[in-house]
Amino acid sequence: MPLCLSDFTIAGDLPGWQVPGKCLWRRLHGRHLAMARMCPSNSSWMTRKPEVERLPAWKRLVDAACHSRVLPDGSIVEGAPAPGADRGSMISVVAKFVTHDSASFVDFFSPGETAKQVNWRFWAAPWVPGDINEKVVAPDVNAPDFAGLGRGVIPRFNGSPFYPTKTPDLIDLANRKYIDHTATHLLRGPEDLMRYAALVSCCDSADFGQYHLLSAKGRRIMYRFPDELLFALARYIYSLQPPPNPNAGGPHAAAGRKVFEREGCGGCHTPPLYTNNKLTLAVGFTPALDHPLRADILSVTVGTDAGLALKTRKGTGLYKIPSLRGVWYRGLFGHDGSVTTLEEWFDPVRLRDDYTPSGYKGFKVTRRAVPGHRFGLTLDAEDKSALIAFLKTL
Repeated sequence: MPLCLSDFTIAGDLPGWQVPGKCLWRRLHGRHLAMARMCPSNSSWMTRKPEVERLPAWKRLVDAACHSRVLPDGSIVEGAPAPGADRGSMISVVAKFVTHDSASFVDFFSPGETAKQVNWRFWAAPWVPGDINEKVVAPDVNAPDFAGLGRGVIPRFNGSPFYPTKTPDLIDLANRKYIDHTATHLLRGPEDLMRYAALVSCCDSADFGQYHLLSAKGRRIMYRFPDELLFALARYIYSLQPPPNPNAGGPHAAAGRKVFEREGCGGCHTPPLYTNNKLTLAVGFTPALDHPLRADILSVTVGTDAGLALKTRKGTGLYKIPSLRGVWYRGLFGHDGSVTTLEEWFDPVRLRDDYTPSGYKGFKVTRRAVPGHRFGLTLDAEDKSALIAFLKTL
């Protein structure tokens, strides 16, 4: 069990920590220079390092497009997943990866190597037979091939542009037991969130057994996060609240609650959190009897695409059960954000191979099935409408 970065037990829930945390949050998102606000290990707090000035434009764009959302009334919801950059901008970002035309990107992350090598180091899973991520270095792979990424869907480091993920919702994170769609990290308190933030921002070694996927230069840690800064950020994230819900209850939603209860939805999406914080199996995965997370693993699969869980470095063979609270403002469904509305999620037409998803479409395709989670697909129109009305009140 790794040690906590610092012992902040005595700090508890003091509101004072949330003020600097909020300040940091807004610097990270408002100024789009997340790395530029971190300090090196031997300098004063909040000192900028020279190499940060070379931060590539794609990094600034992605940081700016993650965890703040503007609602139709113009209000800003911090912590909610952003719709993301427009499709053309996201294609431009991916182009930097797959067409090898960004010298600043290569120079910043792994000086001395080619862009093709850096692409491979970001996503390759060489232990996977026929690893699809080898395609990122192919000369015939171009930016338009990734047009299906769309809004709010990102190819994360250790993930894959072929198996992307939707941006997670940070609101109500304190009530989650795991971080990431594939439950890569436990969340036992703010200290775990501190560790996760440091890991994914600067300090992931990308070591997987015998595979050391970063170069020696790529493994260097160019800046560090003060514990106090990370604790303040974690406390602020824990304090985030959902926006006022404009969806009224009423008889229709009340009928939907009865459908929810009758269909047994609460078995996985258990009130009041509307998740049981358990884990389901990806199709094709059988956990070991002594799996360390065995107590939280349900012996069921909902049949969603298994690529992220089995064919990437974020793969655990597992998917966490998401909370349904806040589905009215999140706007993407499925771990890869394949669909954008609840109406589409409960439409059996999405199971057809000639279906055109409204969200993430896929690599070099515009039509494909959106498999899995068949629950609710056979409801009649009245029950389905009522269920959706209820879910939008959560």
